[in-house]
Amino acid sequence: MPSKQYKILNLKLNTILQFLNDSSAFTTSSMVREDVEFLLKGQEMEMKNLFDKAISQLETRLSANMSSFTYDIIKIKNMAHERHESFENMVTDSKESIELKIKDFVDLVSKDIMKLDKFGIGIQQNVDVLLGATRTLIEDIRAFNKHYVEEWKLMKELDGKVFTNIDNALTSFHDRLPKFDIPSMTSISQEQISSMVSSMESCFKTQLAPILVLVLRLPTNVPRPSMLVSQGGDKDGSSKDEGDDEGKFVGMVISMQIPFSIQMNLF
Repeated sequence: MPSKQYKILNLKLNTILQFLNDSSAFTTSSMVREDVEFLLKGQEMEMKNLFDKAISQLETRLSANMSSFTYDIIKIKNMAHERHESFENMVTDSKESIELKIKDFVDLVSKDIMKLDKFGIGIQQNVDVLLGATRTLIEDIRAFNKHYVEEWKLMKELDGKVFTNIDNALTSFHDRLPKFDIPSMTSISQEQISSMVSSMESCFKTQLAPILVLVLRLPTNVPRPSMLVSQGGDKDGSSKDEGDDEGKFVGMVISMQIPFSIQMNLF
């Protein structure tokens, strides 16, 4: 063991030095001095050999440790290099994927923005057209209102004349109705019925012509005269059978005879 040998040598050296310090013992004999010098030289050589051996062992251990340390460093360096390359490859792949996704997103957004631009332009054009149509409609309505007021006044006067003539015609018809010659007998011949119907038709054509003019001037969804006459006959309070027969007869005469056989203008 090197430490134990160092202790033994150190103890021997201390003994020799203690002996040399003792002058009385050193001067007694020159023989002892030569022995001591030889012993010191031997110890010095032994210590030198021990030091050389220890240094050699230390250098060997240091060389071995250095080799192991160098191997570990190279291994760690290679691992770090591999990880760095793997990280670079991963970053490159991620970068390409992200750039591709960004490009697709930009293209999609660009298309949507173009569609929105076109849609906005279309809306603007429609709004412009709508504003122009609204402006024109307002101008037309204003012009129509002015013209309509004048027409309405004229139509009011004409309708007033028509209703006046209708009142006169109804009054005349009411006065002439009792003058029909109806025989007071239980049975009436076919000739008498035809003559009576012809007389009533002639009376309707003459006296109720203003009603036809008024009806022709009404909108198309106005009820036909036959409907009005039938409903009026039901509300007069007469008996059910007589009211239905009279309403059907008068309605048939008016609806079938007046619209097709009378073509006249009151004014």
